[in-house]
Order: sequence, then C-alpha cells, then structure tokens
Amino acid sequence: MSKTFTYSKLKINTDNPKKWYISYTIKYDDNKTVYAKIYGGEYLIRLNDFENDTEHIAKAEKLLKKVKKDLDLGQDPKSKTEDLKKQLYEEHLKAQGVTYDEAVQIMIEYHNWDNPAPAQKITAYNQKIFYNAEFRRYVHEIGKTDDVTKITTDDILNYILRHNNPRGAEYLYPVDGKVYPVGTWSISTCVSKLGNLGYFFTPLLEKRKIETNPLRAITNIKKKLKRTTVQKPKQNRYELWTESELVEFDKVLNTDKFMLHYAIGMCCYHAYIRNSEVLRITLDMIDLENKRFVLDSDITKGHNKYDSSTRIFLKMNDDLVNILTKYLDCKFGEDRQPNYYLFPSIRHKHIPYDYHQYAKDYKEKCASLLTSKKLPYSLKHTGVTKYWNENAKAGVAPAVLITRLMKMCRHSNFNETMRYISTDLGIDIDID
Repeated sequence: MSKTFTYSKLKINTDNPKKWYISYTIKYDDNKTVYAKIYGGEYLIRLNDFENDTEHIAKAEKLLKKVKKDLDLGQDPKSKTEDLKKQLYEEHLKAQGVTYDEAVQIMIEYHNWDNPAPAQKITAYNQKIFYNAEFRRYVHEIGKTDDVTKITTDDILNYILRHNNPRGAEYLYPVDGKVYPVGTWSISTCVSKLGNLGYFFTPLLEKRKIETNPLRAITNIKKKLKRTTVQKPKQNRYELWTESELVEFDKVLNTDKFMLHYAIGMCCYHAYIRNSEVLRITLDMIDLENKRFVLDSDITKGHNKYDSSTRIFLKMNDDLVNILTKYLDCKFGEDRQPNYYLFPSIRHKHIPYDYHQYAKDYKEKCASLLTSKKLPYSLKHTGVTKYWNENAKAGVAPAVLITRLMKMCRHSNFNETMRYISTDLGIDIDID
C-alpha cells in the first residue's frame, strides 16, 4: 500500500544535455524527504534515445505528463518498477502452478495447524489426515497433483456427488463419461465435506495462487443431493434422565471396563460440561486438591467471549472428585503427564478422544446395556434441572439461581440462562 505524500519541484532537468531526466521532491507524512530522478524506464520510454532536439523535447514532455499523473494519484513513479517486478514474479509463480504438497503446506501454515489452539486441535488433526489421504487420492485420480490450480468446480461436484448415491448405485461422471463405484454419503456429510474444502482453497485464494475459488460457483448443493438412508427421527438432546435411569447408569457403567464412559457422563452431570469440551480437557486442567477444573477459555464453546489468557474455574462436588480420582487411578496409574488428555484416544494419551468416535463407542458398548437410549449429553441438562429443583425447594430465589447457573454453565448473560432454563428445560420461572 502506497504511503501518503506531497510532491514539489516537478520539472524536466536538462543540466546534462545528453542525459535529461524528470526530477521532483517527495515529502511523506512521516517527514521523510526523497529527491527522485526518472529517466523513463518506469514507463518504457527511452528519454535520451533521440534523433533530434524536437523528438527529445517531445519525449521529455510526454514523460513529464505521465509522472505528474501518477503523482497526482498518490503513486510514486519510482515504485512502479518494483511493483512491475512483483507483478511479473507473481505471474511467473502462477504460470508454474502449485503442487498438492505445496498447497497442503500453505493450508497448514495459514490455519496454524502445526501449533493449533486447544479448541482447534481436533480439527487440525482430522483435517491433516483427510488432506494427506482421502482428498489426495482423489486429486491424484483426476491427474492434478502437479497443479491444484487446475481443479475446477466440476471436479469438486464430482467428488461430492459420486459419494452420494442411494443403495450404492454407480455414479456417471459427466465430464469424462466414466462410471465410478461409490459409497453412500448422507446429505449432511456431503455438505460438511464441501464446507471443509474451504480450508484448502481459501488460503490459495488469499495468497493469490488462484484467481477464483472453485467452491464459490457451487450453489444449491442440497438440491443435487439424495437421501442415502432412511431418515431417523432426531433424539431430543434435552430429554432428561429419570432417577431410575441414573441408578442403572451408575450400576452398569461404574466399573473398570466402562469407567471412561461413566466418567464422561458424570462430568456432564455434576459439572455441567459439554461433551465437546470435556474431551479437550488435559490433566493439567484437573485440580482435585481444590475440587475444581481450571479450563483454558479457548476450549469452551463460547471461547470468543473470553480473552485468550482467561482461565475458567469450575467447581467439582465431592461425588465428582471421587469419581475422577478412581478414574485417574484406573486409566493412568502413576503415568500422568500434564499434556495427556483426561479422555484420550485409544492408542495415544496425548491425542483427544474423537467426538464422533466417542458417540459411536457409547452407542455400541454402553447404550446397548442400558434401558435408557437417551443421549449422555442430556446428563448435563439433567444435572442442571436437579440443581434447580433442589435449591428452589430449599427456598433459594429464582434470580439467585439463574445468576449462579449463568456462571456455572458459562452463559454470556442473565437472559441466555433464563431462556435455557425456561425454554430448553421447560422449568417455570417466577421472578417477582
């Protein structure tokens, strides 16, 4: 971006009869003064290559007009050469194209996925796997790993649509006329995959490696997609657990075999932590001595409302302290590195338990043993409801309860907690 300046003393300098030039003085806003000479190369004018004085004067006057025009527009003519070199270099790079490996590295650096914030660790881990495996295979298949700038909107549509076919039907790719055997991605999976491709193409666009984003031309994608499975009714994530269901949950899962899933559920129930947050907690965020979680703000759902240095303290009751003490002994023994995740992946303790894998494992290993098929996430809402009912019965004023729960649930304001209590949990609130 050009600096702001004023200019003066613009003239044709003829002190040397064989080497004329345009001279001027520039004074920038920071008081820096520059005395400039323009011989014509910036405008592809060979000022001192002439056959007679008339031609020499005509060239000088032409060059003077061009210099004055740029100065009046706030453009220093001396920078035109550098700008031209930069433009030519960028065009040279574009002509060379961008290999797939280069594009992936640009993406990783752009999103800082080699050193992600805690809230981005799972995304960084999963997306790096996706782009180093699945999407790489597709780009190789269409012959564009040497230059990803040649990937078109049709290529992206083909990638999505060939995976979206009911009953595993074959997809005819209209561009090359080939028939491909495919899988059965759901509509939501297709939309999610399409959105994730923005991680790849947005950095290329902002780094000026591509002129246009091939995703931009894809509109109304849902109209092109088909249902691949029978739509199941959605579970109510606010459906509360009954007392008998909680007793069964404790009886069946409070064992060494299911201790991980039991502890996750109890964190939701006693501390009102979301599943997505509890899976990001590391051992250095557990303070059993002071009966609390010490959470980094950027692992929370509403992390944007906190400063990056903010730490959030969540109290644990005695029941949760005892549960986590037993779980830590069972899961980690004496090997408790601060960077280990409280609920790690199966193979690596420094990698968090993937949320979707957790949901799948709970359904297959735990829910099948329980009478209740309710979501473990609703244990959070069950715990909040129990807290409200017990304290309201003890005579605590609704306004006081809402203020407490606003802090405990990490809501942004009083009204957000009121809506949660009354609308989501269905509790009648009577505030005088």
